[in-house]
Amino acid sequence: MSETKTKLFFGNLDYSISEDDLKAFLSQTWNLSEVKLLEGKGVAFVTFASTEDAESAKEKLNGLELKGRNMKVDFAHDKPRSNDRRGGGGGGFRGGPRGGNDRDRGGRKPSYR
Repeated sequence: MSETKTKLFFGNLDYSISEDDLKAFLSQTWNLSEVKLLEGKGVAFVTFASTEDAESAKEKLNGLELKGRNMKVDFAHDKPRSNDRRGGGGGGFRGGPRGGNDRDRGGRKPSYR
């Protein structure tokens, strides 16, 4: 059984909701394997016991209001696994000479020669 077909992403959750609250709410209707709440993020990943339960939950819960917020529910996507460590990051200050054509010239107009 592919975990991707049984694992749902829950977004836009109220920050006060606990993992136990979410588990209690969902287990009233569906069989669950695992609930992981990222505290303070309003996001959870829930693995259901079957693909049918996951599909049913997605259909019934996406857009449903829970604690004043409309949940976003969709199938979770596995992170691509790669041993390639080259990508990401970057940015930062590139340095370079100070001043240049855009520096303040103390009230004088730039000279174009």
